[in-house]
Amino acid sequence: MTEAHDLTDEQAHWLARVLQTRPKRGLLEQFTVPFEVQNALVEKGLLKWRRSVLEITLDGIRAVARRQVVQD
Repeated sequence: MTEAHDLTDEQAHWLARVLQTRPKRGLLEQFTVPFEVQNALVEKGLLKWRRSVLEITLDGIRAVARRQVVQD
C-alpha cells in the first residue's frame, strides 16, 4: 500500500482530479494526465486501465483521503 507522503504534489493533484471526475451519470469530463504522472500512478497501483479508460483504484482513493487529512 502506498503512503500519502510517497506522492509528489503533481501526482497527488492528478490523482485527486481523477477521483473528482470519476464517471457518474451524464457526460464524462475528459482531460489528459501527463504521461510520466500516469505511469507513476499506475506503477504504484493507484490508477489502472480498464476498458481503455484510466480508473482510480481503492488504494488511490485511500491515498487521496490520507493526503487530505495530512494537509488539514
